[in-house]
Amino acid sequence: MQNTAYRVPFGKGELEFRLPPGMRGTLARSRNVEPVPDLEKAVRRALANPIHSPPLSELASPGQKACILFTDITRASPDHVLVPALLSELEGAGVKPEDIALLCATGMHRPSTAEEKALKLGKNVADRYRVLDHEPTNPGALAEIGRTESGVPLAVNRNVHEADLVI
Repeated sequence: MQNTAYRVPFGKGELEFRLPPGMRGTLARSRNVEPVPDLEKAVRRALANPIHSPPLSELASPGQKACILFTDITRASPDHVLVPALLSELEGAGVKPEDIALLCATGMHRPSTAEEKALKLGKNVADRYRVLDHEPTNPGALAEIGRTESGVPLAVNRNVHEADLVI
């Protein structure tokens, strides 16, 4: 049996590996799509005309606590464009910067570094706002919200639980 080498994107390069004898893999590839020509304009248009929701400017109001979740460095999401646009909408609706938390949705990944947060959000945003990491193994960072039918406890990030508006 042929022991095929697999190559997958990893970090800024590639990772090559072989599966143990008797195993085979299928490499799933994303389909190619045309890049959005003006991402900032597209984001503004989407915020002005959301699907099945009132605009954020109508959902937010002064005095509210807001929590914006953003992806960690392992995800290729343009958070440096998305988050500033969301912040602009929130502040335009009267939400104060000190009432906004930016939560890196790390899942079970390691905490993000300050450099990674600045890359994901832009240095100005990372320096101006309260930027936190999800801490899945820290009970103090979680809020219990109940149990499943089988008795498994459910918990969410405390910043998300205590926010009036979660994005």
